[in-house]
Amino acid sequence: MRTKEADDRATLKRRVEEVVAGICAAHGAGFSFDWQSGYDAVRNDDTMAELAFGSAAKAVGDDRVSWGPATSASEDFTAYTAAVPGCFLFLGSGDASEGFPFQNHHPYFDIKEAALIPGARLEAQLAGWPKSRVLAEGGGLSDREALLLSWLAYCPAHS
Repeated sequence: MRTKEADDRATLKRRVEEVVAGICAAHGAGFSFDWQSGYDAVRNDDTMAELAFGSAAKAVGDDRVSWGPATSASEDFTAYTAAVPGCFLFLGSGDASEGFPFQNHHPYFDIKEAALIPGARLEAQLAGWPKSRVLAEGGGLSDREALLLSWLAYCPAHS
């Protein structure tokens, strides 16, 4: 079960067990659960979200950045944001009108490769590589440099 709040998850687990116990008791049956807890829902830090939004605008242009609706995304990223403030963001990678009808995690997902360069620029901008150069499209970094710096931002030896 996916919830946005840990307390809600605990409540749901308790209530499911109570309901199942009642149904089983009424029919003389037994039950057992093997609960598998996944990751909590991602919760963005407000300051980091504002920083990411500003960085995205610098990297790809104001007209290509927007706030999205809240989602119940949950994944291992929450382990990072439990330790340090962070922000989860989405990079557009094409839609059905462009010939990319499947979203990530779908077995037929395909990415609009033109999204990779702006994505790399955004990652380099977020990582602050290099602080003295403009990362806006057509700015101080070539596409190749942006991709390389994006990769370096994730290498522990360079962070």
